[in-house]
Amino acid sequence: MMRAPALNRRSGPRGVTLIEGLISTVILLTGMVGILQGLAIASVQNSMANRHTRASIIASQLINAIEQQGRARLTATTGLFGSTLCTTSLPAAVAPFVGDLATSPPSFTSASPGLGWASVTYCYLDFDAQSAAFRSLTPGYTTQDDTTYQRLVAVYQRPANPEVMYVGVNVGWKDGGRVRIVKRFTAIYDTGTNQTTLEY
Repeated sequence: MMRAPALNRRSGPRGVTLIEGLISTVILLTGMVGILQGLAIASVQNSMANRHTRASIIASQLINAIEQQGRARLTATTGLFGSTLCTTSLPAAVAPFVGDLATSPPSFTSASPGLGWASVTYCYLDFDAQSAAFRSLTPGYTTQDDTTYQRLVAVYQRPANPEVMYVGVNVGWKDGGRVRIVKRFTAIYDTGTNQTTLEY
């Protein structure tokens, strides 16, 4: 009588040990943490990019609104650039958003050395602190924008060349405790002096 061969208990499938399971779990969790960190960083960077884009749009809208006012209305006593509103000092809370809109902007002096930009008259305008009548010049500026951004305007003229008025606009906000600024410049001309119909 033939005997059945003895079964080899080690030849069949075997289960996963506890240590192997723990190692697999650790590897899986490490990968998932990396993915989640990448998603968080991408989300922050996307938000920053969106704020920068929005600030660029706001700056362009404000420049356009200023240009559409025309020089005569801007420089009238009660105008945006009149002596009543446009001053050489700013509140401390607004000062961090001045950027390079200094008394003699580096961008002016470096672009035209020796042309007298070290001697310039200037004034600042905290646009967000103005009356509803002036704030209505930029109807696309939302309540959400108002809580995020700070809009500053600086006006420069050279005594030797008063027919040209240079206007700088800064739109600033804070990201991660750092001040970030988008800036735009334009020039507004006195049509009577330059004998053209072009103001900007």
